[in-house]
Amino acid sequence: MTAKMKRTKFCALLLLLLVFFAPVWAQQPPGPDPIAENLFPPDQVLSNQKAIGLDDAQRNYVRSEVLKAQTRFTELQFQLQDAMESLVGLMKQNPADEAQVMAQLDKVLNAEREVKRTQIALMVRIKNKLTPAVIETHSVAWPIFAPLPLWAIPTNFRYQRMGLSSMPF
Repeated sequence: MTAKMKRTKFCALLLLLLVFFAPVWAQQPPGPDPIAENLFPPDQVLSNQKAIGLDDAQRNYVRSEVLKAQTRFTELQFQLQDAMESLVGLMKQNPADEAQVMAQLDKVLNAEREVKRTQIALMVRIKNKLTPAVIETHSVAWPIFAPLPLWAIPTNFRYQRMGLSSMPF
């Protein structure tokens, strides 16, 4: 085997390695989540209430706020289901009326937005009820606190209704 053939094989192998591993190298680890770093999910606050020194008033407040939010989440889930069913119905039409589809999509997105707003509002109210010492402890030594990112709100049912196992993107 000549040196030219060895070099050609080496270059071909190197090119193959670059093609297959470039996507892996290009992926960057996700950066810090500034929202997650500053808010407290209610389930983790309640499950660690003794460790963080939650008093009775704080515990009762968190529980009542969670109950209010759960009621609101249920209402919003029904709204979102109805809006999504209408959207799917409009998209099944042939031809689909783009203006109607887009108007209905706005309704779906508004319902999703309201779910996210309710989730953030709940966590802000909880944070405001905690003492500065608890908040400081969270920022230093509470790796157990890892709130769900906003995209993790349970709305996958709408994709399942469309026959998809997960989000289409």
